[in-house]
Amino acid sequence: MSKPHLVNMNMFLEKGKAFPKKLDPEGKKGLVTTESAIGYSKYTARSNSNENTFEKVDFAPGGYYDYTNKRFGATRTFTNEGWKDSNQDLKQFRNYVAKHFQDDGDILWIPVQSYKDFTTANQYGLFTQEDYADITKKSLDRFFKYVGLEPNNMIWWMNYHNNKNHPHVHLAFLEKDKTRTKGTFTQEELIQYKRFILTEMKERERLILGNDNKMLATFKNIDFEKQAIKSNALDLISSKHSSNINSLIVKLSQKLPDTGRLQYGSSHMIPYREDIDIIVEHILHHEKIRNEYDALKNTWLELDDDYSKTLNENITNMVDAEDGKLRKQIANLVLKEIKNKTFADVEYHEPSVSKFAHENDNDEILLPYHLNADDFIEEDVADIEPIESSFETPGAFMEWTQDYKSALGYLYGSMEQERDLLIAKEMLQTESNKGNVLATHDLAKTILLLKEENAQGKAFDLYKESLETFEILLIENELNRDDPSKEKSYKYMFKYLSYRIGKMYLYGLGTEVDYEQAIRNLANADNKYALYSLGTLYERGLVVKSNIQAAKNYYLKTAEKENPYGSYAYARLKEKDNVTVSQDYYTQAYEGFKKMLESTNDDQLHYKVGMILIDGKMGHIDIPEGIKHLNKAVLRDNEYAKVQFVKTVEKYQLEDKLEQASELKQELLNNNNQSMLYYEGFKLTKSEDVHELMEGIQYLKRIEDHEDEDSACYRLYKSYRDLDSEQSFHYLTLSAGHDNEYALYDLAKYHEDNDNVEMSQRLYRKSFNIFLLKANESRSDIFTHKRLAHMFEKGKGTDIDIHKALQYYQFAYEAGDVKTIYDISRVILQNKMINNYKDIEQELSASEFKNDPNALYWRSRIYLDKESEFFDFNKGIKLLNKASEFSDEPYIKQSADYYQNIKSNSGYSGSVLDSTLSLIKRNAKQNERLLERGREEYLEDGLEKEKRGKSL
Repeated sequence: MSKPHLVNMNMFLEKGKAFPKKLDPEGKKGLVTTESAIGYSKYTARSNSNENTFEKVDFAPGGYYDYTNKRFGATRTFTNEGWKDSNQDLKQFRNYVAKHFQDDGDILWIPVQSYKDFTTANQYGLFTQEDYADITKKSLDRFFKYVGLEPNNMIWWMNYHNNKNHPHVHLAFLEKDKTRTKGTFTQEELIQYKRFILTEMKERERLILGNDNKMLATFKNIDFEKQAIKSNALDLISSKHSSNINSLIVKLSQKLPDTGRLQYGSSHMIPYREDIDIIVEHILHHEKIRNEYDALKNTWLELDDDYSKTLNENITNMVDAEDGKLRKQIANLVLKEIKNKTFADVEYHEPSVSKFAHENDNDEILLPYHLNADDFIEEDVADIEPIESSFETPGAFMEWTQDYKSALGYLYGSMEQERDLLIAKEMLQTESNKGNVLATHDLAKTILLLKEENAQGKAFDLYKESLETFEILLIENELNRDDPSKEKSYKYMFKYLSYRIGKMYLYGLGTEVDYEQAIRNLANADNKYALYSLGTLYERGLVVKSNIQAAKNYYLKTAEKENPYGSYAYARLKEKDNVTVSQDYYTQAYEGFKKMLESTNDDQLHYKVGMILIDGKMGHIDIPEGIKHLNKAVLRDNEYAKVQFVKTVEKYQLEDKLEQASELKQELLNNNNQSMLYYEGFKLTKSEDVHELMEGIQYLKRIEDHEDEDSACYRLYKSYRDLDSEQSFHYLTLSAGHDNEYALYDLAKYHEDNDNVEMSQRLYRKSFNIFLLKANESRSDIFTHKRLAHMFEKGKGTDIDIHKALQYYQFAYEAGDVKTIYDISRVILQNKMINNYKDIEQELSASEFKNDPNALYWRSRIYLDKESEFFDFNKGIKLLNKASEFSDEPYIKQSADYYQNIKSNSGYSGSVLDSTLSLIKRNAKQNERLLERGREEYLEDGLEKEKRGKSL
C-alpha cells in the first residue's frame, strides 16, 4: 500500500493586520477585515471598513468563508455544529463566525490539508466527504488539546475539495473567547497535527486490511444494497399489491394537512410520524423486502464489530444510525406517493410528469405497476359517449339526462362551450342529488380537478357511493336475464356496468385497487373501451405477467371497433417491429382523434394529434399543423403540450414561436416541471462550458429526491464523472438501484476494474437480462443489439458465445447501423470463421465503403490470412496501403508499415505474420478503448433521445 503522504499548509488571518504573503504576494489587498475574511453579515463591523476598502481586500466574494464552501469543486460544509446544507444554515453560521471575528487581533487559522492523490486516499479509507469530515473532526479535537486550546471554545468549518487531481481539505478555525494572542504554531505543534491526521488514516488502513480487504468492497456495495431496498419499497408502495400497506397509506393521506412540506423531517409531520413509522415497519418486513433488509442489518452489525475489534473501542452504532436514515428515506417515499395523489384519486389526478409518460413511447422508465398518465385521460374521453338507455333502482338511477349532458359540456369543454369546472361542479351536484350515479361519479372527478380542500377524502366517498350503486344496478340487471322483452337492454347494461365497475377496481376509485376484479369485469364488458383497458393491463404486467403479444391482440380488437386510442396503442407497440403497419394504425388513430375534435375541444386530443404530426408517426412530418394543435393544448394549460411545444420550437428553430417557447420554458422550470428540468438539464450537461454544465446539474438535481428518476441519476453520474468522483459514484449507484440497464453495466465495469469479480458478474447479469428483454421486444434497437453482442463476445453477465455475438451484431447491422459491419468483420476474422469471409468481403466491397479506411483495413485482413482461400499477399498490402491513405489511425498506418516492410525484404513466413498480426491487434486495442467512450456518447445522444421521445 502506498504511503499516506500528507502536505499541510498552515496560515492565519489576524484582523487589522496584513494578509499573509501567500494570499497577497503583491500586497494589494490591504488589511484583514471581517468582510474580507467572512464576507458581509449582520455582524460586519462597518466602522472598520468602507465600500472602497472592501473592493480592495475582498479577494473572493463572501470572503474566505465563501471561498471554501462555494468555490468550484467544494462539497458540503461541515462544522463544529455538524453539516450545514441549506443556504439559511450557511448564512446563520456565517453570522455566528463573524460575531466572533470583530476585534483587531482576533485570529482565524486557515490550514489546508492536501493528500497525495485519490487512489492513495482511497486506500486509507477516504472515499466520501463524510470520511474527510470524520478524520478532520477527530484530528482537530486532539490537536486543540495538544496546543492548549479548549475544544468547546473553538468554532470551525471545513470543506473537502475535489476540483484538482488530488483531494484536499480547506479548514478554518477560531476561538469564541480569545485566549491565544499569536497565530503561529511551533514546528513541533504542526508536525504533531500532521501525526494526528496520519494516525487516523492508519487506523482506517488497519480497518480495511483487518478484514482481508473485504471492508473496502463492503463500503462500496452498501449504498447499492440500500438503493435496491428503496427501489423495492417504492415498487411495493406504488403497485398497491399489499392491501394492508395500501390501506394504511390511504388512511394517512386522509389525515395529512393540505399545506406544508410533505417531508418526514418537517415540523408539519411531527403529529403524523407515529403513523408513518408504522407504515415503514410494515414495508421493511414485507416478504418482498424482509430478507434484503435483514441482510443489510447484519452487514451493519459486522461493520460495528470490525470497528470495535480494530480500534479496541466501541465508536459506532451503525445499525441505529444507518437504519434510522433508511427508514426516513422510505418514509419520504410514502409521503411522495401521497403528494402525487396516487391513492384516493389515481385516475384523475394531475399526472406525475416525473414518469415522463408522454415523452416515452416505449415506457421503459415506468415502474412495473404504474399506468401511463395518458391512459387516465383517454378513459375519461371515452366515457363521455352517451349510453343508449336508462336504468334505475330505488334511490338511484343512471341516465344521460339533458342536465347531465350540459354539465359534461362544462366539465370537458367543447367547440361551442369553454370548460368551466365550477359550473360543472354545481350542475353535477344538482344532478347527483337527484340520484344520477353518473353525475355522482363525475362530481368526484371534478372536485379532484378543482383541488378543493380535503379533495381526496370527498372524492373517495363519492366514488365509493358510485361503485356501490353500479354494483347494485348490475345485480338488479340480472333479474332481466331471462326476460325476452328485455334481452337487448340486459346485454347492453351488463356490458356497460361491468366496464364501469371494472375500471373503478382498476384505478382504485372508492375501493382498493383489485386487478383480478378489474379483469373479471372488463372481460365481461367486452366493449372497445374495456378491451383497451385489458390491453393496458397486459402491457404493464398488472396481475398477470407482462404479455406484449396479448396486449397487442386486445389493442387490435379495440382498434377494429374504431377506438382511436386502441389504434394508437397498437401502432406504438407495432412500431418496434413493423414501421409500415404502425404508420397505418397511427393514421387510423389520427383520423379518429380528428373526428372527436369536431365535437370537443379537448386539450389532450389536440396534444395527441400534434405529436403524431410532429413525430411523423404517419410517415410524414407536418410541423406547422402539429405546432398549431400543440398550441391549442397549451392555451388550455396542458402541461405535456407546453413541454413538447418548447422542445419542438427549439429543435426546429421556429422564429415566430421562440419568445412564447422561452416564456413557457421559464414557467415550467419555475414550477419544477420534472420533464422540462430533465430536458434542460440533459441539454446543458452536454455543454463544454463549465458554467452551463453546472447549471444543467442543478436542474437535474431538482428532480424530486432522485428516487424514481433512473435516467436523471444516470445523466448526473455522467456529468459528475470528470468533476467529482464521489458524486459520480453516488448517482451511478442510485440509477443502478432502479435497474437502469446502462447504469448496471457501468457499475459492473467499475467493480470489475476493482477486482470485485462476484459483484461485477452479478450486475452484468442483471444488465444483460434487461438488454435481452429489450432486444426481444424490438429488432430496431441498435444500441441494445450492439451491447448484447459485446456482452456475448466478452462473457459479461453470460457465457462467451461468439455465434450469439455475431447474431446480435448482425441484428444491429440490419437495423440500419452500417458501421456494425466492422464489428462483424472483427469477430469473424479474429475467430477464424473462414466460411464467412466471402460474405463480409462482399459487404465491404460495396460502393458506400469505397474509400472507407476501416472497410479497406478489414478487407486487407481477409487477403492477408494465409489460411484463407482469399489469401493474396499483394492485394492485402494494396488494400492496407489504401486504408492508410484515408486514415490517421495509428494502428492502420503501423499495419501498413509492417507489411510493407515484410514485402520489401521479401521475407514472408508464418511466424513473422503471426507476430505482426499480434502486434497489430495490440495497437488496435487502444482504438477499441476510444470506441468504448464513443459508444457511451452514442447512448447519451441516441438512446436517451429515443427513451425520452422523438422530440428531445
